[in-house]
Amino acid sequence: MIFLNDDKNKKTTLFILVTVFSLAVVFGWVKANPFPAKEAVNDNNDWSNIVNESADAWGKVQESFEFSKVQTEELNKELEKEAEQAALLDKTKEYLENKNTSTEQ
Repeated sequence: MIFLNDDKNKKTTLFILVTVFSLAVVFGWVKANPFPAKEAVNDNNDWSNIVNESADAWGKVQESFEFSKVQTEELNKELEKEAEQAALLDKTKEYLENKNTSTEQ
């Protein structure tokens, strides 16, 4: 074994071989282009598009919420009218029944 010998020439040779092969591996890795160059992208433009689209979506959500509030208020008014009409109909029936019973007497 190289490490068991005290011969400095073998240790120096081993160091040189390890260095050469390590450099060859690193050189091959760099030559393979592990980090390809990217084209310059205008990220600011993309970000502004996202912001604009988000603002538009939020505006639509608010409009939808306002529309649903208006619809709910209108439906509540209609329900109140129907309840009033039902109460008026009950009173009318009661009046007619009382009138019929009073004329029969």
